Amino acid sequence: MRYVCDAPGGATWFRIETEAEAETEAALMRHAVDKYFRRHEASARESYRAPKGAPSFEQEIGLKDHIAKAMPLFVTLRADDGRHWLRRCCRREAGSKQVFAS
Repeated sequence: MRYVCDAPGGATWFRIETEAEAETEAALMRHAVDKYFRRHEASARESYRAPKGAPSFEQEIGLKDHIAKAMPLFVTLRADDGRHWLRRCCRREAGSKQVFAS
């Protein structure tokens, strides 16, 4: 998981970045976050197009970055003692770099 930002009351937002993290969150929160994570990751993977003319061994160089940009953000809110409070899936608007509105 990757730190995103602090939240009021000593809580912290973290980004779920892998399927294993999504499965762990699903077990802890008793929610199907892993199912949605896999679905969005598969969709992002399918939408990737390698640069034209790239050698076969370089076809997937930009895949990881594409998936990170194409997928919605899956984030979890944790208390300062590590307890899980909630989990969110945040969609990105096309062309927007801002994820959270203030």
